Amino acid sequence: MLSACCFCIDLRVATLILAMLGVFSNLCNYVSAANYTSTHALVPTAIAFYSLFSAAACFMGLLGVKSRNVKFLSVFSVYQWFDLSLQFFFAILFSVVAFAVKQDVCDEILSDEEYKESFSELMGTDMNNEECSEMYIATASAIVIGLGISILLKLHYALAVYSYFLKVRSEQESETTVPRPVIAAYVPFFMKANGYQPVATEDAPPAYEGSVEVNEKA
Repeated sequence: MLSACCFCIDLRVATLILAMLGVFSNLCNYVSAANYTSTHALVPTAIAFYSLFSAAACFMGLLGVKSRNVKFLSVFSVYQWFDLSLQFFFAILFSVVAFAVKQDVCDEILSDEEYKESFSELMGTDMNNEECSEMYIATASAIVIGLGISILLKLHYALAVYSYFLKVRSEQESETTVPRPVIAAYVPFFMKANGYQPVATEDAPPAYEGSVEVNEKA
């Protein structure tokens, strides 16, 4: 697991920043998508609900960092991996679809005079089918590369959050499972004969500290 995020940022600080940015960005996405839900469009409605869910998960991560709550941190960590998987799926889907519809897009651009004039002005020459294909492939390839870089960053952030979750859980488990030494008091034999039962204690009586050292030397 990671010991720091981006090789220099403490895991707690990185998790806190990711949670705060996640709450803010997802709430902004929810507000933007909610403006289109009045048209009963499926995609904006799905984006709005997912943004609200993501904001809630990031808020739980924020509370988990502040209070060192393992359950809240586990929810935030699971959300990071789920969001990464979803982003990876859509990146693969876009990569396949984008290059499959290349000719359809170029036909649509070349058939519309307004689009054709706009792209011709951008290219500096009259656009034909070959130039349109080259421009489309270059644009789609740049987008795919950008998505790949984004997924790699998302993977690093998910590992940072998961590493901090494991660190907090390990620290809390060590605090509750470390056994404390138990020292039984010395009881003379005549007291044992009378039925006296020794009481275990966690601290050695001061009177026996010297005798223990003498016995060890002997």
